[in-house]
Amino acid sequence: MPQTPGLLYGTVAQNLRLARPSASDAELRAAAAEAGVLEAIEALPQGFDTRVGDNQSGRLPRSILQRIALAGALLRDAPILLLDEPVAGLDDACAKAFTDVIASRRGRCTILMATHRPSHIRLADRVLRLRDGQVEELDQQTAPVGPRPTRTPIGPSVANAAFANLSAANSSKVA
Repeated sequence: MPQTPGLLYGTVAQNLRLARPSASDAELRAAAAEAGVLEAIEALPQGFDTRVGDNQSGRLPRSILQRIALAGALLRDAPILLLDEPVAGLDDACAKAFTDVIASRRGRCTILMATHRPSHIRLADRVLRLRDGQVEELDQQTAPVGPRPTRTPIGPSVANAAFANLSAANSSKVA
């Protein structure tokens, strides 16, 4: 999952199915629910059938883009999950939901995560640090921890305003 995810032109469902083309609608919904983005997708003008991409995804809040990308990664159900600063810029509620997902995946797949967040570092079985071009392993007790800034969650009104822009753009698109 990239640090800055993007969506390709198509529907939300089509973007998710890039991870697993044979996924049923129920599997899409399950992955979206696990990633904590099901309600946001259902709030879109046409739900999973809402067109995104082609500069439309820039109108979606970053937290929703991140969680759609996470849903795709979960849908793939790969043996290795590679994450690059997966919650950068997300509010605390989204970051907590993400942490819960990662904790639930422990033991089911190998998770490699680049992060600065103490809460994510504490989830790790092994902590590696890149320093001066060298990889060093840190003890869990000596891994960096400390305070981090808190973020305010976006409310439904902000998300709905973003979706209103999508609705207007989608009404002029030809399927």
